Amino acid sequence: MTVEAVLHTLRAESNPARAAWDRAYLKLPDLEFLGTTLPTLRTCARNCVPSDPTELKAFVDKAWSTGVWDLRAVAVVGLQRHQRRLGEADLVWLEDLLRKSFTWAVIDAVAVHVVGPIVHRNSSSLLTLDRWATDSDFWVRRPALLALLWPLRKTGNTDVDRLLRWCDTFANEREFFLRKAAGWALRELGRRQPDTVDAWVEPRLAQLNAVTFREAVKPLPAERRMVLTAAWKTSRSTVKRPARGDEPPRR
Repeated sequence: MTVEAVLHTLRAESNPARAAWDRAYLKLPDLEFLGTTLPTLRTCARNCVPSDPTELKAFVDKAWSTGVWDLRAVAVVGLQRHQRRLGEADLVWLEDLLRKSFTWAVIDAVAVHVVGPIVHRNSSSLLTLDRWATDSDFWVRRPALLALLWPLRKTGNTDVDRLLRWCDTFANEREFFLRKAAGWALRELGRRQPDTVDAWVEPRLAQLNAVTFREAVKPLPAERRMVLTAAWKTSRSTVKRPARGDEPPRR
């Protein structure tokens, strides 16, 4: 089925009230929202998104060019379904897609469920993630860290040294989406290696921001979480905060 035919199907299932909610939630004013339900999106992805790599990428590119959020969502689900058809060479194309997305709702799904498996199958791709992790665009930096979560979930193992090194950097960023990514990564690691996360958190209590700290300690044993939280609050109370006028501007 062509992209145009899929779009026709999505328009037939549109829900203006849901579309308004999606638009307000995702804050993407340049896109059109149809308010299509998730089951409909998944059905369209299953039945309409091609599995051939060349045709798959062409479908995704055309879906992006329409500026319709729901069609992009179908394309993302299709990418997740057919990620095994993609390889290391496709990371160049995926990077461009990430740069054009501007929202966690696309970027996180692509990072974890598409980039993650590709990197897991091709260890040399870690060098690409190294480059992404220092990119000037935080929407490219965030996927570098989140891609390490796929093997962690599937096998219980990942490149822990890289994950912790990038958490060190991201946790000290002004950008909320990087600090949140660090917390998310630490939370996922803590479910499998709580001692590793505990050992990472404790010496950094005075410098850890709230969102990273709270996510990181969630999977730790309740008693240990209470001890670290009390120590974190105490350490934060002794740190001098800059005056609001001295803070660097937000993006």
